[in-house]
Amino acid sequence: MNSADLFTAHSPNDPERPLARQLEHLNEHWAAVIDSPEDARDFITEITARVDATLRQLWRKSISDEHCTLLAVGGYGRGEMFIYSDIDIMVLIPDHHHDEQVQNFLYTLWDTGLSIGYAVRSIPETLQAAEDPTVYTALLETRVIAGDMALAADLDAAIRDDSRFSPQWFYQAKLHEQNERYHKPV
Repeated sequence: MNSADLFTAHSPNDPERPLARQLEHLNEHWAAVIDSPEDARDFITEITARVDATLRQLWRKSISDEHCTLLAVGGYGRGEMFIYSDIDIMVLIPDHHHDEQVQNFLYTLWDTGLSIGYAVRSIPETLQAAEDPTVYTALLETRVIAGDMALAADLDAAIRDDSRFSPQWFYQAKLHEQNERYHKPV
């Protein structure tokens, strides 16, 4: 049985939270479909595609302004939805005139029962947050799910601007992070 078959053959019928129930089921039965590295890649790709499709659909129902952008970040941004993963997103906004629509979108997401990690930021707010190397790392792995491609491209250019975030800064920050993680006193 492949991952697509597992989704369709064993998805609990819950019209209010179909994807959340499917993901819960997959989290419990993932070993049934993963016999090889190729199966694992197919499994991850299938989960990511279904999450993308659901978020796009909910976005289109909630956000009428085309100037906002829904981004996948971190592992989800890389297209790697593993079992038990949170769905990490960022809503990129040109300004805070869109807050009510964005809030409605987030309420809709919460109602789905999905495990969502989110941020809502403008580009200047994102650049300020990116001074934290963990946030910066997640932003390097963004992927547009829906919305304004030009706004996403502006963010990507700003994040990759070496005059703002130099490779030396990033290297030193990641080295410090690694030392903190692995050299903790017992």
